[in-house]
Amino acid sequence: MKLKINENLLMRTDRLDDDSVVVNFDVYDTDQCEVTKDGGYVHIRQELEFFNVVVFNCDGDVLSEVNVPFNFKELA
Repeated sequence: MKLKINENLLMRTDRLDDDSVVVNFDVYDTDQCEVTKDGGYVHIRQELEFFNVVVFNCDGDVLSEVNVPFNFKELA
């Protein structure tokens, strides 16, 4: 998808009741000052040893699901 000059990709983050996070992706038209196209979203849930990341399209269909292990580094 290619954005027009008056369009921006809008990312909104919401924390759900179970402490998981949803990131919504929409197209925002700066001329109309509103969202003009619904995009997909990503749902991220923390498990004991990994993050579960699920990607949905704008119809709510699952496009991808992956478990991402924690990989933290010590601060110097």
